[in-house]
Amino acid sequence: YFDHDKYADFLDIVEERADVVINTDVLNETDLENASLLIITNPGSDFTNEEIEAIKDFIRSGGSLLILGNWYKYYSVNLTKITGEFGIIFVNSSMYDPTNNTGKSYYPLVYNFSTLNLNAQFMAEGVVNVSYSGGMLNVTGKAFAVAFGDSDTYAKDPSGQTITTGYEVIPFAAVDLLDGGRIFASG
Repeated sequence: YFDHDKYADFLDIVEERADVVINTDVLNETDLENASLLIITNPGSDFTNEEIEAIKDFIRSGGSLLILGNWYKYYSVNLTKITGEFGIIFVNSSMYDPTNNTGKSYYPLVYNFSTLNLNAQFMAEGVVNVSYSGGMLNVTGKAFAVAFGDSDTYAKDPSGQTITTGYEVIPFAAVDLLDGGRIFASG
């Protein structure tokens, strides 16, 4: 599950460079008007339609969104309501890798970063691998996969059925919009 304390150092660095809004109980356009980055970290309750539209308008107006899902046990909010229009689909699942992991197959190491997209190359520059625990994403339209599974990576749905294997398992995705808006998503 998500733990704010585990990314405090990251936030310190980001807050030096951007005006950041982190999950609040209610989001509206006023909350976002001076922000350049919105961070949504696996929220525990659904967003209202007004909040979803405020977030989408923020992105369409050039704002950046870092959005983090979780594995199916904790996946309670349909984040695709926010990102789907932009081509990032959250899949209610959990990612596994029996050979490249941090001790358990459900803590896979992500090391297979895209070389097909210049933005993905830039995001992954200097990254060797990432310890991961979460679901997978699908991409459509202008969205692109930042990283992929490898030959023995797989994703399961909540019933335990394998739904995707190999390079089709996408833990990280992103989209850059023409107006400057950006999304980076982690399943």
